[in-house]
Amino acid sequence: MTQSSPSSASWALPAMMISVVLSAVVNTILRRIALVPLAHYPYFLTQVQTLVYVVFYCSMLYYRRRRGIVTAAMLQIRKQPFLWIGFWDSLGDLLGNLGTSRLPGYQVPLLAKLNIVFTALFSQILLGKRYSQSQILSMGVVITGSIVTLIPQLLAAATSTTTSSSDEKATSSSSVSDLFYALIYVSSVAPTALAFVLKEQVFRESQHLNLDIFVVNSFGSIVGLCFTVLLLPIASVPGLGKVPLSQLPEYMLHGLQCFTGANGTDQDNCTGSPLAPLLYLGVNVLYNIFFLNLIKHGGALLTFVTNTVTFPLSTILFTLPWPLLGSSQLNGYILLGLVVELTGILLYRQASVQVSEKEKVDAPDETASMVESTDSQATKRYGSVENIPLNNNTSLSDQDYNDWMERLRECRKYNSEEVCKSLLSNKCNCG
Repeated sequence: MTQSSPSSASWALPAMMISVVLSAVVNTILRRIALVPLAHYPYFLTQVQTLVYVVFYCSMLYYRRRRGIVTAAMLQIRKQPFLWIGFWDSLGDLLGNLGTSRLPGYQVPLLAKLNIVFTALFSQILLGKRYSQSQILSMGVVITGSIVTLIPQLLAAATSTTTSSSDEKATSSSSVSDLFYALIYVSSVAPTALAFVLKEQVFRESQHLNLDIFVVNSFGSIVGLCFTVLLLPIASVPGLGKVPLSQLPEYMLHGLQCFTGANGTDQDNCTGSPLAPLLYLGVNVLYNIFFLNLIKHGGALLTFVTNTVTFPLSTILFTLPWPLLGSSQLNGYILLGLVVELTGILLYRQASVQVSEKEKVDAPDETASMVESTDSQATKRYGSVENIPLNNNTSLSDQDYNDWMERLRECRKYNSEEVCKSLLSNKCNCG
């Protein structure tokens, strides 16, 4: 197998970051545009979206398996995590498309940044990550920024019972509706963040395999397609669609008609289909590939920093006159919320860098302690670890040493014979 030259490796990571930024911004805008003609059919769009995932990812998986890029060992990884990944991804997509279809485009990326808070919460629960006080405070700032953007809707909801004129009641009703769908969208961020953390957990457990991203995407999308069908009755819940269960097949048929550009009902205006939805689906697939690839090669922190650039760009770009969507005007609360959220994200990044630097300083002592300890308790917990290189061994690069240190940490954290063998392979006698 040929190895990448140093020059190609030097530009590979920046190229991944640029790809994530561009695809994320375009994906956010096209998603809102696609939901203009499909405003009544967000659930149908989710079904098509997941089907596209399955066809594309599985095709790429088959091609890469034939080329030998994907190994048999990669396909034999534990499948149970993908049941949860598929479920939470599907639920997040369903609720996310519903909320996006009813909200102003500029508000979606602002609310989406709450994924920082949910990702941190689930990472602490599932991955055992710990967060400093500075990181926790900065997440509080992000939450505050999101709440600031909702102040107009909150005020309108509070005064809805005191309005008298018909115009005031109509305005108030619209604001209350926006608040409701904003909360629906926020409820979609949590399952999406949980699926993200579960995928990171899969990569960690299969670190020794250098797991291909199309294995994770294919398994997750196949299960996700099943769950999008099973979750379709959500469209019958009052406020989430009001489609009677008996009319769900007819709803899907009308959605297909609208997707092809023909009005399914008298209330539909499907101008812009199928071009707008197809453009969104194509860019969405690319975005997911770029995003997961950056997680794998650059790590969660670099991916987070890269994604930070996308949300102010997306918010500001919604002020331009887009086809089908028109232009949006940002009120003072949106601008203030944008500044507060961006401040919180920058503070979180700074706090994360400080934590990372502290871990690097503490790493040699921690690894030496784990390797050199010969007491019976350590042997029972982590297995008999032999010939693990230490930091003062000049035959190893920093990257190799850090890789072994991470594997040792994972072995210690999970305290599992299966995970220990998976992470440390023949270097760890866990039996």
